[in-house]
Amino acid sequence: MIGREDEVRSYRGRVKAFQFAVFVLFSLVMSRLIYLQTIKGDELRKFSEANRLKKERLFSNRGTLFDRNGKVIVDNRAAFDVVLLSQYYPFTKKTNERLAGALKISIEELEKKLERANRMPSFYPILLKADVSKDVIANIETDSQGFPGVDIEANFQRRYPLGDIAAQMLGYISEVDPRDIKNDSTKQLQPGDTIGKMGIERNYDSFLRGTNGIGYVEVDAMGRRKKS
Repeated sequence: MIGREDEVRSYRGRVKAFQFAVFVLFSLVMSRLIYLQTIKGDELRKFSEANRLKKERLFSNRGTLFDRNGKVIVDNRAAFDVVLLSQYYPFTKKTNERLAGALKISIEELEKKLERANRMPSFYPILLKADVSKDVIANIETDSQGFPGVDIEANFQRRYPLGDIAAQMLGYISEVDPRDIKNDSTKQLQPGDTIGKMGIERNYDSFLRGTNGIGYVEVDAMGRRKKS
């Protein structure tokens, strides 16, 4: 290598420059990993859980009413509702038409409900149809293309064994409207809740309503609960 000292020094300089570049890149990668795992780790974990777990309300059973002889005059029966989480729903004309057909409602009625969903936070469940039949549940569950963000939730419906007898005295329940939520002294009412609207159901609503709970279910990429 006698007489080529300048060329050797040039190669050594290039090697050192390459080693330095590798060291800098490695340092940047390690710094990023440390940042994600230590500083942002908890936040990212919560974000991951939020995308895997869906929070849903667990509706409390409304109180049963008895007559003076201990005979049931108002109680509850099991029911199923179709709800929508708009953050997953595509809002396309084709999907809207399929969903309206599955729910057995007009496209105009569905679009009104979807307009309401657009005014609410995307993670908030919007009631599309309450107390659906087995046929509607089958339409939703067996659709080959699926309805992203549409799910079936267990609920209850009020049952009046006496029929129309004393209907005015007993009253009825219905979904809350914005005015009900605004005037609620307990500040617990949310869209989708039901309250008494007339008669005993209204006068004793705070005693009969109970308190809803919160549960978490595992969902897929379409926002629908995974089958166990």
